[in-house]
Amino acid sequence: MKLRGTAETLIGIDVVDFEVSEPKLILSNCSVSNMNRIATGSIDIAYSRSVMEHVDNVDAAYSEIHRVLRPGGKYLFLTPNFWDYVSLISCVIPNRLHGKLVKFAEGRPESETFPVYYRSNTHYRINKLSRKHKLKVVDFKYFGQYPSALLFSDALFRAGSTYEKLLERYRYLHFLRGWILCILSKTE
Repeated sequence: MKLRGTAETLIGIDVVDFEVSEPKLILSNCSVSNMNRIATGSIDIAYSRSVMEHVDNVDAAYSEIHRVLRPGGKYLFLTPNFWDYVSLISCVIPNRLHGKLVKFAEGRPESETFPVYYRSNTHYRINKLSRKHKLKVVDFKYFGQYPSALLFSDALFRAGSTYEKLLERYRYLHFLRGWILCILSKTE
């Protein structure tokens, strides 16, 4: 909804059910790994936020992204960095417990928590998958994160804030920052 008026047609996809009645807004209940309702070569710009960490079959996702993009089309995505402490912790805790932990730490409903796989959440993996699926990495940046997962404890929150400042200060530690912003371009 925030992108209304920015393009002739907007297409929204999600794996959860949703309804929005807006002209020039096409909504589809599907996965980035199977966007069969979207025509080949029909997308100029695709964007996702906090999606790629939830994709189990990243080869299918990158293949679909390549398929739906027009030549020169771009895919921008923001995703958690696998090397961030929150991601590493979530990897060792079974997915079935994530909802309870998120509710405790952040107060979000358990229903807003989805399984994580982190199969496209490192510089190495994104480069490898992009090359394999004829996509070029145009830009790749690490960003810090507000330590909201630590708000349940003043001491841990302060430690998380100090850690973030440390990572921000030293460029050689940026690979540990919480978020990745990546722009891919269809090369053919």
